Amino acid sequence: MKIDYKLHIIGEKMNYSPRKEFVEPLINSRKKIFEITAGNSYGKTFLLNLIAYACFADELDDRYILKSIKDSISRYNDAKYCELSYNLEFDLPDGDKLVLKKEVSKRRSVELKNREIKESKELHNSIAVLYDVPTNPSDRLNAVIRDLEIWNSNLHNKIHDYWIHLRDVERDFSSIRDEIKINEFKKLDISYAEAIDLVKTEISSFDDNIKHLNVITDLTKISNEFKKLLSLQVSLKKSEGQLKLLKKPKKGSKKDENKIGDLQRNKIVRVVEFKEILIGLEATISKNEDLANFIKEQPTLNDLTNSIVTVDIEEIINDEDYVKSINDFKDQVRKLDEEVSFFVRKMEGSKKYIVYSFLKTLLHQINDLIEDEADGILEQITNNNTSALKDEIRKNMDQNKSPDFTEVILYFKDLNKRIPNLIKEIYSLDSQIRKESNKQGFDEAGDRYNGKKAVIENYKERIRDTNSEIAILKNKLADFLDIDSTLINDLEKVNRMLSLNKGRFKNQNVLTNLPASLKENQLSKDAKSAEKDKIENKKLMNLARLQVEEGKSESQYSEAEQMRIKGIMLSMQFMIRNLGNFNDVISSINSGDLDRFKDEEEKDFMDIAGSIIAYSMDNKILRADGEYIRLENYDLLNKQFHCENNVIIRKDDISTGLASGNYLRQRINNVEGDYVIILLDEIGNMDRRTLDNVIQSIKKLDSNKRLVLALLTQPNSEGINVNSF
Repeated sequence: MKIDYKLHIIGEKMNYSPRKEFVEPLINSRKKIFEITAGNSYGKTFLLNLIAYACFADELDDRYILKSIKDSISRYNDAKYCELSYNLEFDLPDGDKLVLKKEVSKRRSVELKNREIKESKELHNSIAVLYDVPTNPSDRLNAVIRDLEIWNSNLHNKIHDYWIHLRDVERDFSSIRDEIKINEFKKLDISYAEAIDLVKTEISSFDDNIKHLNVITDLTKISNEFKKLLSLQVSLKKSEGQLKLLKKPKKGSKKDENKIGDLQRNKIVRVVEFKEILIGLEATISKNEDLANFIKEQPTLNDLTNSIVTVDIEEIINDEDYVKSINDFKDQVRKLDEEVSFFVRKMEGSKKYIVYSFLKTLLHQINDLIEDEADGILEQITNNNTSALKDEIRKNMDQNKSPDFTEVILYFKDLNKRIPNLIKEIYSLDSQIRKESNKQGFDEAGDRYNGKKAVIENYKERIRDTNSEIAILKNKLADFLDIDSTLINDLEKVNRMLSLNKGRFKNQNVLTNLPASLKENQLSKDAKSAEKDKIENKKLMNLARLQVEEGKSESQYSEAEQMRIKGIMLSMQFMIRNLGNFNDVISSINSGDLDRFKDEEEKDFMDIAGSIIAYSMDNKILRADGEYIRLENYDLLNKQFHCENNVIIRKDDISTGLASGNYLRQRINNVEGDYVIILLDEIGNMDRRTLDNVIQSIKKLDSNKRLVLALLTQPNSEGINVNSF
C-alpha cells in the first residue's frame, strides 16, 4: 500500500500532506480493515474523500452515493479552490495492484492490473466504491427501500434471460437435421472457395498490370525531365556565352510597372483566398452546435479562435519580426486543430456515438442479408420479422443520433495544408513588389545585359526545379520498386528500364494512353474485388445455413416436455410484463406517494416488495440486546417491520445506531463489483457491538477475496488510534 498526497487550499493559503503517525499504520499493515479514531482536523475525512475522488466516486449514480458526499468530493475538481496531487497504490486480493495518480493541473489517472482505465464506468464495473456517513437512520432505511428498483430490474433481466434460453430450446422442437441439405451446403462451400480463388488470381493480374503501368508512367516522367534538363543546360550555356559579349550596366535594374501590377493582382487574389478560408473556418465551427458550444465554454479557446478568424495577414508579413509573427499564427492554427481533434475524438468515443455507429452498420448488414435472400436465417435467429427489426433499429438510431464531424475533420485537414502555403505565397509576392518598386532605370545596353542575365537566372531556376523533380520521382520509384536510386540516375538507364517494363505487355496498344489504361485496369480490379466480396458473403451465408442445420437436434422433444416448456414460457412472459409495469409502482414508492395503492393487485405487489426488502436485509434486524430477530416482511404502507413470533417494529422506533448498522450490513452484503473499497465516516453513532456486526460483514468480503480496503473513522480527542481487523 502507498499513500502520498499534497493539498494546497488556495483561499486558506494552507498546505497539507500525510501525517506520518496517521498513514504509517495503514501502509505497514498486511490487513485491509481499519478503524481510525482521531481528533478533529487530523485529515480522517479528507483521506476518505481523497480515495473516493481518486476512484471517481463523484461520477457514481445517485442511487449508490449521497449527493452531499458527491458534492464534497467534487470540490477537488475546482482549480480555483485547490491544487491537488496524489500517488495511491492498493494491493488487490489476487496479487495485482490498483494505482491511482494525479499531478497538479492534470487529470486523474487509474491503472488496474497494469492496464490504464480511461472511463469511470469501466473502473466501477471492477472496483465498487461504498462511501457512506451513517448519521441519519431515516435516510438509511429509505435507501434500503429505494434499492427495490434495482432488485426489480435485476429480477426482470434474470427472468428475461431464462425466457430467452427457453425460446432457443423451443426453436428445436421441430428442428431435425437434414443430411441432404448439409451435403448441399458443403458442396456449395467448396464451389464458393474455388470461385474466390479464381477471382483472386484475376485481381492479382490486374494488380500486376497497375503496378507496371505506374512504373512506366513514372519512368516516362523521369525520362521527360532528363530531356528537359539537357535542353535547359544547352540553353543556359548558350545564354552565358552571349552574356560575356555584353557590357555590364552601371546602375541598378529598371522598374517594371506591368510586373508590379501583375504581382499586386496576384497578391490580392491570395489575400482574398486567405480571408475566405478564415470565413469558412468560422462558418464550419458555427454549423456544428456541439463544437461551437465546446469552444464558447472555454474563454482561452474562444479567444484563440477569434484571434485566428480576425487576423490581418498584412500586419503579420509587415511586422518587424515577421518570422516570429508567421510562426506564432501557425502555432495558433495548430493549437486550435489539436483542441478540436481532441473534442472530436472524445465525442466519437462516447457511448451514444458508438451505439449509433454500431446500429448503422447493423442496418447495412441486415440489408445485405435481405439482398442475398438470407433474411430467413436472421428471422430464425432473432425470432423477429426483418422489417420490424429494421424499424426498431432506426428508432434506436434516432434516439442515439450523434453529430457528424466529417466536414470539420476535412476542413481542418485542408486548413493545415493551405494556410502555410498561402502565407508563404503572400509574403513572397509582397517581397517581389517591394523589390521591383525600388528598382532604378537603365540605358538600352544595361537593359540588354540585365535581360540576358534574367534569362540565365530563369534557366538556372528551372534547372534546379527540374533536378528537384527528378530527385523526387527517382526516390519515389526506387522506394516503390525497392531498388537503389543510382540504377535510374541518368537518361540512358531510365530509358533502358522503361523499355524492359514496356516489353512485359504483349498488347502494346495499352501503352498509347497510360492514364486510360490505368483507369481501365483499376475499374476492372474494383469490379473483381466487389465480385469477390459478394461471393465471400454468399459463402458466409451458406456457412451460417450449414451451422444452423448441423446444430439442429437429431431427435424431437416429447409432447409432454414441449407443453411443460411452453407453459413455463407463458408464465415468464406474464412475469416479465408485470415486472415492467411494476416500475410505475416502484416510482410511486420511491416518491413517497403510498396513498394511491387501493387495488388488491397493487397491495399484493406491496407485500412482495416488502418481502424483497426483508430478503435484501438478510431477513435480519439487529436488536438493542445485540441479538438478531428474523425479519419476515416490511409493510411499506404502515412503515413497519414484521418479524418472527408476531413481533412488529415501527421503522421510526429503531435507534440511530441500530438503523445505521442494519443499513450498512445490507449495503455491504449486496455490493457489486469484482473488488470493493469501503469508506465509512463518522461511525460514532453505533455502539461497539453493532459496529462489530458491520465489521463481520466486511470480513466476509475479505474472505471472498473481494476487499481492497475498508476505512472506518470516528472522532477522538485523545490523539490518533488505528485498529486493524
